[in-house]
Amino acid sequence: MDHHLEIVKTNIKYPIVFYNHQFNKSRPVSSHYHQDIEVVYVVSGKVEACIDGKKEIFYQGEMFIINSHSVHQFNFPEFTHLYTYLLSVDVFKEFQIQSYFFKLKAPSNKEWFKPWLEMKYIHHLLPIEQHILMYQLYQKLIQDCLLDKKQEENTKEIYKIIEEIEKRYNQDLTLEIIAEQFHFHPNSLSRLFKRQTTISFYQYLQKIRLKHAYYDLIHTNMKIIDIALNHGFKNVKSFENVFKKEYHTTPTKYRKVNN
Repeated sequence: MDHHLEIVKTNIKYPIVFYNHQFNKSRPVSSHYHQDIEVVYVVSGKVEACIDGKKEIFYQGEMFIINSHSVHQFNFPEFTHLYTYLLSVDVFKEFQIQSYFFKLKAPSNKEWFKPWLEMKYIHHLLPIEQHILMYQLYQKLIQDCLLDKKQEENTKEIYKIIEEIEKRYNQDLTLEIIAEQFHFHPNSLSRLFKRQTTISFYQYLQKIRLKHAYYDLIHTNMKIIDIALNHGFKNVKSFENVFKKEYHTTPTKYRKVNN
């Protein structure tokens, strides 16, 4: 259940990697992140996404954007066809564009999608045409999808806080400790975190603890009490309560059925 860093090779001349994917229930995309910006167009089907702990659903004809280093995973309740575009952040750095945090949802009109959909024919274009098309897509993102300054600052701050939670989730971590570290009043941080992720700080912390505990439950023979304590739960009862809310059974019963 741990998320991993995905590395994709691009270059300044041809800075977009295009994928034409097909998925189904048995082929989810596990939790991961990458430096590149990811743009996803749903050709058909349905995507159940979890992006930085926030659940989203996207349907046929929708396009969404995942920012650099944003942790995400996808599930597919039905056959789903996606176009995926990975955009190198080196382009922004090369041209000294300091702001490259984008809104989650792209504009929904067909004219806006048109150059994106042309990427499926990229290998039929001349090299200069490939280069021009790719930079046109960067231009569209910058013109139409950038977060405003305040939203960007809030997003960057939450990303830093989420990274810190990931590092210290198995410690006796509290909202007050994180708030002090990042120079927030606890109430202000609580409101900002809920606004940016749609769940509370403690709900997110428990989700991270559960994610790591689940891995050990399925992939090791560790005792339940050791799993609970190793991943930040105060006791077995606390772990069981969180587990039952997510999986509707106890960790012990779940392990027996799934091992």
